[in-house]
Amino acid sequence: MMIGDEKATNAPIVLLAVGDIKMLTGHGKKNRARAMFYRGKNFLGAAALLDQKGGYRDVVLHLFCQGLEIVQKSLLLEKDYDKFKPDLAKKGKLGHDLVRGWDALFAEYGWKNLKKETRAEL
Repeated sequence: MMIGDEKATNAPIVLLAVGDIKMLTGHGKKNRARAMFYRGKNFLGAAALLDQKGGYRDVVLHLFCQGLEIVQKSLLLEKDYDKFKPDLAKKGKLGHDLVRGWDALFAEYGWKNLKKETRAEL
């Protein structure tokens, strides 16, 4: 994982203008993946804090799942932005499906997959 320093998210996202189309440069793609990673981390932190303070369980779980999804997608973008960007949209291959997200993440990084019981929890 090459997510890097949290301060890197303050760096501008670099765009390369090609006619009317703006494309992210390699540096911009890495910065976008890093920004997503820290956004997901903040959702997870908010879920943990709300849980500690006795927040509503459904709100805690929503924040937790949102954080997991964003972290999953950020790690996939970090690995290969151009390959995974089309799969991350709502109507893309992964959508909001945490199990498909984990499957893609584990396959891309060559990690051992989740146990059957853990997959059922997602």
